[in-house]
Amino acid sequence: MNSTAQATPTVLELFASHVDRTPDAVAVVDGDRVLTYRQLDEHAGRLAGRLISRGIRRGDRVAVMMDRSADLLVALLAVWKAGAVLPFFDRRKGGIVGRMRDTASVRVVPTAPFSLGGAREAASLVQDLISLATHRAAGVIWLRLEVAETEPALLPDGRPAPRRHANVLYSPTALGRGNAKAVDHHRVLFTCESIPFEEVVPRWYEAHGRLQAATRMVLGLRYAPARYVENNLLTAVGAAEVLHRGLRIDEKPFPRAEFRAMRDAMLKQVPERHRERFKGVIRNDPTLRDRLYALAARPDQDAIALLTPDVDRWAERTTRARNDLTHEGKTPNHRIEELIAVVEVTTAVVILNLCTSSACLPSGKARS
Repeated sequence: MNSTAQATPTVLELFASHVDRTPDAVAVVDGDRVLTYRQLDEHAGRLAGRLISRGIRRGDRVAVMMDRSADLLVALLAVWKAGAVLPFFDRRKGGIVGRMRDTASVRVVPTAPFSLGGAREAASLVQDLISLATHRAAGVIWLRLEVAETEPALLPDGRPAPRRHANVLYSPTALGRGNAKAVDHHRVLFTCESIPFEEVVPRWYEAHGRLQAATRMVLGLRYAPARYVENNLLTAVGAAEVLHRGLRIDEKPFPRAEFRAMRDAMLKQVPERHRERFKGVIRNDPTLRDRLYALAARPDQDAIALLTPDVDRWAERTTRARNDLTHEGKTPNHRIEELIAVVEVTTAVVILNLCTSSACLPSGKARS
């Protein structure tokens, strides 16, 4: 017995067959609003055309956030007609992994094929940029890769075959709450409206590579906030020190020749058996307070004045808190509220410097 295997029809094909057979039959009832199959198909077709005109390509993800209504069905059909796909948001125990209004899809088109590791690095770069801009942790929940092919594949009828894709799904370490607050756009440092995406990414790529250690340290306070303020204090102040070194703005306290003369004079007073040890301790480097002053002097000064009206006191109290903690193992001269303020202000100064270094912050946005 001979039989011909038939492919399973897609949702769009099944819907199109209904439109052909019963175009005037009722397809959707939404209160007083009624749509026939023909009307539903026409509405979805027009919206699909708009999506395509906006740059949506086959295989792209399009998130839809709407109340249950006839328009929701029109939107879902339009996404499929445009060749795009809908993201999946897993619901578990009343919480959700991601909220559509807080989810961004970014397409990266490399000049040459790269590995899975390169794709993950590109995703991490954008992830950190979004976290920096929004003051909160950002997670990658879906990485969709287009498989590189040496020659375009053809279908049996001669048409080009659809490009193959590989999906890399991420399991988030923490689930969001169903009633979690969305990102407040007034608290976002920069957006694609203020700085075009194609401009900010190259700037961020250069700064991220040069200042990677400081970036990771300060963003670590967003991704995995510690339960203890002491840990946050060391991380924030450490990020400031590392950033200052990475910016290469060190100014030696003394001219080199003058410093060598002073050091040699001091070493002559030290017993010979201890000189090497003392020689390594006597250094011509800026102090932590010097580094904090230098960082506070770089961003918009009106923004710094709003953040910490008394830079001298911030630098002095931050230095003392760090020194007390590292040398004595405690901070007896600071209340817990002051330590929290030190961490928040120092973190903000580091973030403003990172934005300044990568030219990500529009003029005047730092103050707002």
